[in-house]
Amino acid sequence: MMNRTPAILLMGVSGYVGRLLAVALLEREPHMTIVAPIRGKHDHARLRALVDSEFTTPDADARARMQARLVFVPLPPTAQFATELVPHLLRTLGEYDVRDIVHSAGCLSYFNEAKLREGNEELTSLLLEFARTRAVEKFVYVSTAFSSGYIDGPIREALHDDPASDPNEYTKSKRRTERIVAGSGVPYQIHRPSAVVGRCHDGYYSGKVYGGYQIWSGACRFLCDHHRSELHIVAPKVPINFVHQEAVQAGFYAAFRGLPAGAIVHLVSRQATLPTTRDFWHVWMEACGRPGSVYYYDRLEDLDRDALDDQQQLLVEFAESNIEITTHDWQFDTGALDGLRRSGLIYPDVTPASIAVCLDWFLARTPRAQAFMAAQAGQREATRPRVIEVPRGGRRHLSTAPDADAADGIRRDASAA
Repeated sequence: MMNRTPAILLMGVSGYVGRLLAVALLEREPHMTIVAPIRGKHDHARLRALVDSEFTTPDADARARMQARLVFVPLPPTAQFATELVPHLLRTLGEYDVRDIVHSAGCLSYFNEAKLREGNEELTSLLLEFARTRAVEKFVYVSTAFSSGYIDGPIREALHDDPASDPNEYTKSKRRTERIVAGSGVPYQIHRPSAVVGRCHDGYYSGKVYGGYQIWSGACRFLCDHHRSELHIVAPKVPINFVHQEAVQAGFYAAFRGLPAGAIVHLVSRQATLPTTRDFWHVWMEACGRPGSVYYYDRLEDLDRDALDDQQQLLVEFAESNIEITTHDWQFDTGALDGLRRSGLIYPDVTPASIAVCLDWFLARTPRAQAFMAAQAGQREATRPRVIEVPRGGRRHLSTAPDADAADGIRRDASAA
């Protein structure tokens, strides 16, 4: 029998999280080749440049050596996956001793159930078939922390029952796919990151405009047309769970090598450190929008959409799903992650100050926001926006000062970070 090259099969390297995991493996597994199947439409040079941008070392020779261990192999056309994917991988990967599979590919549509079934459940089932055929040591499925759907109380690091409701079809699909993985007979782990944001120290982010970035992007797109004396925003004082990209990388690898088969781990930030949804919005108000008054609501149903101007209505429609998610109090159990921390895992949590760093990075690269802030510099309110609480039912009353002071403190801490 020929000597095969030890390898880890990584699905999803063309996506943001898959790219982060590729770098984590290349940096920490110096004797392993990372084999990454990709579709024909992807430009290899561009993908390598994106991977290169995520390396932590400035040493160009070290990066080149790691890139040499990243091997792209072609995938058959998507329409042929059902019949061709497994035979194709068996032929294409014949020279590799695939020890593990890390599966970070899938469909990200919020609402297209047919595409979600094809891109999540069916694709994962085929990869599990390949895993059984090659008798891999571990199959790591990258899910989402929000696969629980809307439930009250602690969200366990275990398979979930179906809840009364879900944020969208995507979370349902992820939950179904987790069950397929767990019932496959293949040694597995399930990793559940929450919404990923940029690096904690400089805010660098190379992903698409999802999660919190969708909300910030919508705010800049719809609210940077002219200065407003007041804005109406749904932003309760509940923790908003983000995770820094370097924490995802560190937590993934520590779990991959440090936890047994069958483990489910939430890659999330500690509840006590997190900004609230109010904090998340108010740093944008302080840095960019700078209205005279902000009316804050706890629930979407309390917002009188007809009373909003057209642009504010468009913002709510554009980001409605993510806005709704941020009003829920997600309480993720972190037993597996806590154990890894006790064993030495360095895992930076998201804080109000680090979210402000991420926002500053984002605004500096958003021309519409930069133009708005420059044009309105002389017109925007000199003082901090006045915060007005709108309790359930819609009756308004002026808030006490500490909210505004706290937001100012967030930005001071961010400047010092």
